[in-house]
Amino acid sequence: MLFLRPYHAHNFLSLVRPLFLPTVPANPADLPGLQAVHASSGHNVGNFIHTEAMPTILRFDPGGSATLSLSRTVRLRNMRWLVDVTNAEFDMVVFSAANFVRPETDFTHEAKFFEGLKIPAVLVGAGIQEVPETGTLALKPSLQRFLEIANANFSIFGTRGTRTAEVLHDMGLTRAEPLGCPSFYAFPRKMLSVVPPDLEAPASVLTAGHASRRGGPGARYETLSHLLRPFAGRARIDYVIQNEMFFGKETEAADGFYDPVTKELAPDWVRARFFSAAGPDTVVPRMHFFTDTSSWRMFAAQHDFYVGDRIHGAVIALQAGRPAVVVHNDTRVHELAECIGLPGIALRDVTRDGAAALLAEALGVDSLARFRRRYAGALAGFRQRLTEAGLLLEQSGVAVPPDGPAIGARAAAERSLGVQAANGS
Repeated sequence: MLFLRPYHAHNFLSLVRPLFLPTVPANPADLPGLQAVHASSGHNVGNFIHTEAMPTILRFDPGGSATLSLSRTVRLRNMRWLVDVTNAEFDMVVFSAANFVRPETDFTHEAKFFEGLKIPAVLVGAGIQEVPETGTLALKPSLQRFLEIANANFSIFGTRGTRTAEVLHDMGLTRAEPLGCPSFYAFPRKMLSVVPPDLEAPASVLTAGHASRRGGPGARYETLSHLLRPFAGRARIDYVIQNEMFFGKETEAADGFYDPVTKELAPDWVRARFFSAAGPDTVVPRMHFFTDTSSWRMFAAQHDFYVGDRIHGAVIALQAGRPAVVVHNDTRVHELAECIGLPGIALRDVTRDGAAALLAEALGVDSLARFRRRYAGALAGFRQRLTEAGLLLEQSGVAVPPDGPAIGARAAAERSLGVQAANGS
């Protein structure tokens, strides 16, 4: 299996040095080191959650499988070499993409690569930035060509939701099908285990959003603070930063501003960085920055629930078995949440006086029961499409709560590519 990743997902040595594995600082304690990890994620550590999903979901031979940074590999070698090696050495290419269907995207390398492939390919997670108000999306020729190849040749042409699929259908790409983001399906047992929290006596609340830097909390964080305010003073509130910390060009921070063990940022640094103009009514939580998903999930598991406007912040809480509510303000987040019935609150609906009621409804028994039912159906559909494409799944079955539909055992295994070993995830 060859997992195609965006160029920024890996740090490659500048020279071709076989058997030497590239790396990035794994657990830095200073700002430049954290910036290096942040850059390797594509400048948003939420991407780590997305890119790890398919290798977690699929069963494959780890000794013969690899990940690929397309543009950097082409730069070090050439496209003909890459296509020939891929056709000779691999059984299938898995491309887990995200928010790339947009006017500025240049997919010259992707179009040329997939045009030359003779082995099956799978695309999952394709998404648009915004739904066009009129007409179709004006895309660059290279991206248009890639989408046409996916529509004609790929075993799976999966989008993150129905809105993206509808836009692509209008463009004549009729094989696009809404399957959801693969990150939804990496830890299904945990996702299906969520139950309503006790909002009267929570011990800890997890959140994430878009805090403004040095200009006050900003409209989005101020809205988020309305939802957090009822818990201030009686529950621990932890905020996970994804990319706000690196807005701007500053590269200096006092020694000890970040604890590489607890992943926590010093409160004084946080207040000076984000809240110097904040009013006294703004909730300022403890802030954390994670350089890997495992510790992030373990941290999320220590909380009662998540509420925030970062979709992958919500996903990682659900992967840890904790209920989550996503505050949505754009097409992307709303489409992702809608796909699996993730409880959501529109940003425009949040007011100071009505926030508590909205949150109570979103985290209530009925809301989470609807989520489990919707998620179980989406999971079943996703798993079925993978097996129909000849892929083996790492998890053979998932127990579903009584209020959700049954999910059948793995089907069509005999149609696999003959790969026998599991990846141990």
